[in-house]
Amino acid sequence: MFNRMSMDPYLNYHNRMMQRGVEVTIRPIGSKNPTEGVQEYFVGRTTMMPLTFQFTRHATSCFNIEIYTDKGFTGKGGIPSLASSGINNTIELADDYHTTNRFRSSIVCVSNLIRTWMTAVLLYTFPNNKTITLRICPHLRETGWEGNKAYPLASSLPKFLTFLEKIKKHEYYRGLRKVILLVREPARWVTIKIDIPEDKSKPVQNDPSFCMIADPLLEEGYTDIGNLTTFMEWYRTSFSEQKELVHVVAHNGIMKKYVKETCKGYNFPNGTTFDTDTYSPNGIPIEKQNCWSFTIPYDPTNYINKQKLIDSIQPGYLNPVKGKGTELKDAQALDNNDPSNSLCFETIKPIDCPKKGGRRTKKRKSYRRKSRSKM
Repeated sequence: MFNRMSMDPYLNYHNRMMQRGVEVTIRPIGSKNPTEGVQEYFVGRTTMMPLTFQFTRHATSCFNIEIYTDKGFTGKGGIPSLASSGINNTIELADDYHTTNRFRSSIVCVSNLIRTWMTAVLLYTFPNNKTITLRICPHLRETGWEGNKAYPLASSLPKFLTFLEKIKKHEYYRGLRKVILLVREPARWVTIKIDIPEDKSKPVQNDPSFCMIADPLLEEGYTDIGNLTTFMEWYRTSFSEQKELVHVVAHNGIMKKYVKETCKGYNFPNGTTFDTDTYSPNGIPIEKQNCWSFTIPYDPTNYINKQKLIDSIQPGYLNPVKGKGTELKDAQALDNNDPSNSLCFETIKPIDCPKKGGRRTKKRKSYRRKSRSKM
């Protein structure tokens, strides 16, 4: 007779350590009480998992479903947000994986584009996690300029607060109480604390110290087109003591470019050549999916096991604009038919910080881009 419950504490410890990047072995060493079938186990740490990154593409945006124009801050303009279909599909994906470790982390790296912030909240606070920390990192901006250009914090934050207002009453996010944004100043990381009251009739509260933060989001590194190799090198240098799985929400263009260049020329055992445009872990090419992921260990020598990288790819869901049927029209209808509840049509104004003692700024370079491509 064997009591399965006697192993549960050891398995729970094993899972917690694996989330922190620590490999753990468990083996039986004897019985505490043979008549009751209670088994005792030895738990030992083996090797530390190398610094590893999991990259996930953001959810379906207003730009993805073609109801966005890069003009102003009013309806259909300004900063691309998440489409209603993207919010719904991402919640379903989080539900599908919530018993796994795929989207389990209390801190997530995001780009300076707020659709990654929103996606991280939907994936990593499901269901009803109380807090999440988002580290806004350089070297993750999407390729192209239309819909992908950098915006200052004073413009990005109001849109993000509107998103939190939208989801705070959702059954799977009612428990969310705090979102912490980590923003990099020249010599330190500073925090912006956003509070979500338990009383849902009260508005989401922005950090009153926001206007005292030197905004980095229009600085070099944030405005440049992202590069995952550069990002991983920057992260290793910035957090040299960190040895664990780092969760990142990024963008299709820079993710696809990395996988394509890294796995170029790889042939499967059946003789076919790997192609990011056609590779379909769930019957849908990853190029046509939102929220697809891959995992890669950091290696300063740039040695990458191509087969392991390909095997690590996990599916998301169909980007409606890539559908062959009515997917795009159906997605557009969710926002067009209910514009008052659509983030795509939300009118927002930048936060007006007081001039005296207000936001610290400095003269910035002008970064211009000629290329214009979809996210």
